[in-house]
Amino acid sequence: MFFISILVFSLAGFGIPLIFLFSLVIAPLRLHIQRKKNGIVRVKKQRGTIPELIFAALFLLVMLALSTWSIYIVIPYYRDIPALITGKYNTENGVVNKVQYYKRQGKNWGYDSITIDGKDYKFSKIKISPIDSRVTFSYLPYTKIIKDIEQVW
Repeated sequence: MFFISILVFSLAGFGIPLIFLFSLVIAPLRLHIQRKKNGIVRVKKQRGTIPELIFAALFLLVMLALSTWSIYIVIPYYRDIPALITGKYNTENGVVNKVQYYKRQGKNWGYDSITIDGKDYKFSKIKISPIDSRVTFSYLPYTKIIKDIEQVW
């Protein structure tokens, strides 16, 4: 799930600006060079109406906002890659306050939620200790995803 999130948000964050760069700059420039080589004279066409231009500007703003938001979401996942590679996770002790299990859809991105000492963490596919039990757990520092949890007696 971790790498799927990185892939999806990276494609959205970096792909949208590249598509706009190609369609607004590179493709017209290539067409102009090709026409110049073939000696084709271009007839000037009329400009778009004001509502069409406003719609195009709003569309560009929305797409750039989407790409910026995607990059903002994916940055903590990128920052956790060194910890995944080296296996050096942050380790803490605490008391389990609350555990929430979600359906595998919607906002939770496939992770369940646990609150330990008032701090929220995410987990997936690990066995969680009961509420009010003392635990030691390892987690990724930026995304707060728990990788291992053990009950302390």
